[in-house]
Amino acid sequence: AFLDNLSCNKLPQKDGRIGLTLFHGHNGGIMAEQSISRISENEFLLMGAIGSQLKDYNWMDWHRGDFDVQIEDITEEWGGLLLTGPKAREILEQVSMDDLSSAAFPWLSCKDIQIDSAQIFAMRVSYAGELGWELHMPSYQVISIYESLMEFGKPLGLRNFGTRAFNSMRMEKGYRAYGHEFTEEISGIEAGMDRFIDLSRDFIGAQNMRQRHANGVDMALAYLVFDDEVPAEVFGNEAVYVNGEHTGIITGGAYGYRVGKSLGFAYVKPEHAVAGQAMTVETSDGTRQCHVEIDPAYDPSSALLRS
Repeated sequence: AFLDNLSCNKLPQKDGRIGLTLFHGHNGGIMAEQSISRISENEFLLMGAIGSQLKDYNWMDWHRGDFDVQIEDITEEWGGLLLTGPKAREILEQVSMDDLSSAAFPWLSCKDIQIDSAQIFAMRVSYAGELGWELHMPSYQVISIYESLMEFGKPLGLRNFGTRAFNSMRMEKGYRAYGHEFTEEISGIEAGMDRFIDLSRDFIGAQNMRQRHANGVDMALAYLVFDDEVPAEVFGNEAVYVNGEHTGIITGGAYGYRVGKSLGFAYVKPEHAVAGQAMTVETSDGTRQCHVEIDPAYDPSSALLRS
């Protein structure tokens, strides 16, 4: 009941399943982005955005009310690794005897597996949009598990990647980011997160969001693909125009190396957030042409995530 009151999406209905959701304020603004792993009927593990540890914890603590709930912040005691890419399963099978097949460990599921002699909480998710697992464990185990993965993974091409590469890959998949597309003045409706919102339920912010849904919104998130071959990025706050009329502002972007296109997100007038709509953006590289697409530029069916 406690999480139902916070979450705009239904909670996972089975142990070992993962749900994606947003927490909203009473005014409808997005307060947190969470993945929720169901450990048991009355135990859930929440993962929030980097840098939102205290904010997310306080939001839950402020709304515990009369609910019989225990909230434990394990951020400082636990660490994590993301193993992702087309050979992620092949690498992980070198260090674990668990069945990692899609049948035994499908996308958006979670369970404990053994790596070396350690019990690791593994989540079949990847913000990079590839086959992959998030691997979570007590902090003191992170270095040894990382070294094992690198030892067996390097011959298969395993290497480190940074946040700029991560941003590029999330843009190719059309994944939103907290602090960019998700902010406290925007609801999940403007952000195009309708499939993660169940307005038939009551939760914090639901009434405001029903009003937005019924009355229409002033802006909508558009996924932009640039028409040129320039490997340049938009960073946020660039102005967006349609036929010379200002329609909105960029929230973030990146050059997508897997698709060979510059990409961006922008909040624009709703009538312009439609497939094929031509726009221009004032960028650091001059005025550039782009258009709106609905599907992500990379692996639109998410076949790689499910593989």
